[in-house]
Amino acid sequence: MCGLVLDVTRTYSCRIAGDAPRTAPRGQGPAGRVVRMSGGSAVTGRVHVLLVEDDPSVAEMYRVRLGMDGFRVLVAPDGETALRLIRELAPELVLLDSRLPRLDGAGVLRALRADEATRDQAVVMLSAFDEPRLVQEGLALGVLEWLVKSHVTPSELSTVVARVVSHELDLQGA
Repeated sequence: MCGLVLDVTRTYSCRIAGDAPRTAPRGQGPAGRVVRMSGGSAVTGRVHVLLVEDDPSVAEMYRVRLGMDGFRVLVAPDGETALRLIRELAPELVLLDSRLPRLDGAGVLRALRADEATRDQAVVMLSAFDEPRLVQEGLALGVLEWLVKSHVTPSELSTVVARVVSHELDLQGA
């Protein structure tokens, strides 16, 4: 398993130093900016993150890094399982893939926004795709950021999670 995770990590994180992860295109909502990563460790503590990813090796790669940085990570392999876990556990953040079995990312977002109990759930899209139609739909459904897997390393994802969770907790405290 370790060799497979290493190969996937290389595939997803071989980048030129200084590149920024891609977020939603400029001008398309709150995620419409490129975020430079500064590195460093994420928030320590018991922040719950639900990672919705159908590829086990990709899920493991991100789960391990987020766990090393102090996040409690649970993985859902499909959209229906994600909805059930979100309703049961109320995680601080959901990292949601766009193309999933049983219910895609947009379907998960529509269901979350239609339910009073989950309407305000913080969601960051973590997708292999950055098609403008998908990104626009996600932003219209309230995703905080749209990250493309091939443009964000596990360490950078952890930094984004820390920043988003910190911001969301600040909003709740205000």
